[in-house]
Amino acid sequence: MPEPVKIVVYRTTLVRLPGRYTRSAFGNHYECTGPDGRRFTNTSLTTLRDVLKRRYGKVNVSVVDQRA
Repeated sequence: MPEPVKIVVYRTTLVRLPGRYTRSAFGNHYECTGPDGRRFTNTSLTTLRDVLKRRYGKVNVSVVDQRA
């Protein structure tokens, strides 16, 4: 049975301009690099995890908080 792929996801704060379609001016931004060098970004950790599972199969995701 293959081992799960270990991926480190970095969380930062995304500052948006308040506008018509935003609920707040702040949000989370998740970013990681896969084992093959492909870069993934998303504003939802759940969606990012689903994308990584579809791409690499079983994954072990660790989140590093880089918010100020």
